[in-house]
Amino acid sequence: MFWAFTPLVGLKTLLAILFAWMFRCSKISAALTVAFHDILTPIWPIFLRWEYDFGFWILSHPHRFPKSLRAEEFHLEYWLHWNRLEILWPTFMGSFVFAVPSALVSYWIVNQSLRKRVHKSRGEPTPPTIAGGSAL
Repeated sequence: MFWAFTPLVGLKTLLAILFAWMFRCSKISAALTVAFHDILTPIWPIFLRWEYDFGFWILSHPHRFPKSLRAEEFHLEYWLHWNRLEILWPTFMGSFVFAVPSALVSYWIVNQSLRKRVHKSRGEPTPPTIAGGSAL
């Protein structure tokens, strides 16, 4: 889920599979998670703008948000050049604002559902959990 939020359009799936392989996780589920995240494609420009705004704020000293875009300032050819670090780097940094919490929440949800499934298949009652997810 972490890599799905990054603006690395051509590399998201490859990075997810690479990290799944490195951490000995399911490579199929990593690829599917990134693919399912692409359901957000119609609203993806909104997320990219938010990621750019937060990344710009993180990287600027003193902290400030970028100026608002007006229609007459918007030149499509400028924004389509992904090799421009002044756009990509703040967007990449801002993607962490969305990627880290979503990855942690996704991990917790999957961990809890797998824990319940294992206990159910064994016929054991599901142990109570604390906020950190470990059994009491």
